[in-house]
Amino acid sequence: KLIRENIRQQRTVQFYADALCISNKHLIEIIKKASGKTPHEVIDETLLKEAYVMLGNPDITISEIAFELQFNSASAFGRFFKKQTSYSPSEYRTKENIQS
Repeated sequence: KLIRENIRQQRTVQFYADALCISNKHLIEIIKKASGKTPHEVIDETLLKEAYVMLGNPDITISEIAFELQFNSASAFGRFFKKQTSYSPSEYRTKENIQS
């Protein structure tokens, strides 16, 4: 829940550990035990879900999405998205027939 509420602004494990008043190491252990994933993987998955939602709105440009999700540039967002999904944000929109 904490990640979903803060994903647009915060992507560091340290932020979430601090918010929960626990150490990074303890947070990593808890998440790994509960999900089998690292906190970074959970953060990236949540970020990707947010990107999918935003990409589903054809009125928001890819650059606006990159800015809203705190990427340094649209190309940095594109690299992240392609690494996670194997296609670019614009290819995803084409594939899903999302047009403005």
